Amino acid sequence: MKVTGVIAEFNPFHNGHAYFLRKAKEITGADHCVVVMSGDFVQRGAPAIADKYIRTQAALENGADLVLELPVLYATSSAETFAGGAVSVLNCLGTVDTLCFGCETENMALLEDLAAFLTEESCEYRQLLRQLLSEGLTYPAARSNALCRIFPGQEEKIPDLLSAPNNILALEYLKALKQQNSPITPVSVKRCDSGYHSDALIPPFASAGALRNLISAHSEDTDLYDLLQPFVPDNILKQFKMGKPFPFLFENDISVPLHYRLLSRWSEQGSFTEYLDVGNELSAIISKKLFEYSDFARFSNLCKTKDLTQARIRRALLHILLDLTRSDLEMANAAGHPAYVRMLGCKKSATDLLTAIKA
Repeated sequence: MKVTGVIAEFNPFHNGHAYFLRKAKEITGADHCVVVMSGDFVQRGAPAIADKYIRTQAALENGADLVLELPVLYATSSAETFAGGAVSVLNCLGTVDTLCFGCETENMALLEDLAAFLTEESCEYRQLLRQLLSEGLTYPAARSNALCRIFPGQEEKIPDLLSAPNNILALEYLKALKQQNSPITPVSVKRCDSGYHSDALIPPFASAGALRNLISAHSEDTDLYDLLQPFVPDNILKQFKMGKPFPFLFENDISVPLHYRLLSRWSEQGSFTEYLDVGNELSAIISKKLFEYSDFARFSNLCKTKDLTQARIRRALLHILLDLTRSDLEMANAAGHPAYVRMLGCKKSATDLLTAIKA
C-alpha cells in the first residue's frame, strides 16, 4: 500500500485543490492520500472562512482518503512551526511514503540546497542574520538578504523564490523532513492556478485569497453561489448551500471576543509577553494602542511596524485569544511531536489505511 501525505488549509476548497489532490496521487502512484489540515484557525492569522467539516467533506469528495486536524498550536504559528508540526503528524502515522506539496518554482535543486543549509545554520549565517535584523529588516527580508550573500551567483533567484508563499512552505517542509530524519520522500507539484496572492478571477482557477475576497464582497448578495460556481467543484457548492446559518466566517467576526480577551489580560497582567509570538515590542504596542481598538483587522494594522509583519501580528493576536503561550510550544517541542491528532473524516474505502496506522 502506497500512501502520500498532503498538508493543507483548503481555505476555502477550490478547483486548484481538487486538481492538486488528483495530481498528488497520480505522480506518486499512491493508493491513499492523507491530508493534515488546519482546523478552525489558519496560518495567515485568521479564522478559517468555512467550517472544518465542510472543508473535510470537500477534500474527501475530491481525492483525499483521510483528513486529520493539525493542532491549533501549529496551525496558527510561523511557517517553520506550521511545517514542523504537520510533518511530525505524518511521521507519527508510520504509513506515509511521500509528502506532496505545491510550489511556484521548478527549481527544486535550489530549494533542496537552501533547506540543507538552513537545517544546519552555520555560525556565519546566524551572525549575518542578527546583523541584518539589528539594522531594522524584517525576518523574511533579513533571511533572504543573508542567503543571497551565502550563495553567490543566486542573488537574482533567491529573493524571487522566497517571495512566493508556497515556495516558503515548501522550503520549511524540506527542512522539517531533514530535521526529523524522516523516511518520507518530498514530491513537488507545480502550481497551475493563480498565484497565492493573486486577485485574478479567471475560470477555472482562482487563488483561495481571491475567493475569500469575492465571498466577503458579495456576502449579502443572492448570486454569491453563482459567482463561486466557476471556481469550486459542484459538490462543494452544495456543501456551502447546506451550511446553516450563513456558512462563512470572516476575520472581524472574532473582534468582540478578542477585544474582551485583550482588555481582561491587560487589566490582570499589564503585559502579553507570555503568549506565543508576542515579544516585548509587540506587547508594548498592543498595550499602547488597546484603547484605540475597533475591530480585529484595523487593530492588527494599527500595531504594524516596519519590524513586525502583518501576519506575525495577526498570529500573535490569535495566540492571545486562544491562550497559546510560549511554554505550550516549548512543551510540544520537548515532546518532539503533537500531543494529539483529531480525525476529521475518512472514506469507508480507506479502512485498510486506518488499520495500518493503528498497527
